Amino acid sequence: MKKLALVTISCLLMPALASAQMRAEDVDSVNAIIDSLYDVISGTKEEARDWDRFYSLFDDDARLIFASSETVSGFQSRTPQEYRERSEGAFARNDFFEIEISRESQIYGNIAHIFSTYAGARSPDGEPFIRGINSIQLARKEGRWFIETIFWQAESDEFPLPGKYLD
Repeated sequence: MKKLALVTISCLLMPALASAQMRAEDVDSVNAIIDSLYDVISGTKEEARDWDRFYSLFDDDARLIFASSETVSGFQSRTPQEYRERSEGAFARNDFFEIEISRESQIYGNIAHIFSTYAGARSPDGEPFIRGINSIQLARKEGRWFIETIFWQAESDEFPLPGKYLD
């Protein structure tokens, strides 16, 4: 009985592991998890994001870090839950589709680093209003891939995207 209670409590505290929305095909390869990330974050304002599926892509201690030249510290770090809390209002007001432009992958054993160039648009084939690079670190454990960190920076006049990341 105690063991069952412990499992139930730990599942409530670990949405990535407890999610009923976790799809094995989302996390069985590096390409699959990156494609799933872009898929789950994109949609119309009328479509609710599948946050359980989003959480299932991340390890329990994962961070999403935005690099900005407009903040004092230059970086804003969030958990997946904090990212949801900060983004949900914007997703409810605006259609948003994050489209991958290019990807460079480096994989060694159970770790992976992905440099993924993205464009943000109001429709899947719409004109981008923002571009940038997602630096995504992943780990393979427990028979699947987990996102450990997404560290991203939007393109700016100061930091235009290099041509090698647009192919």
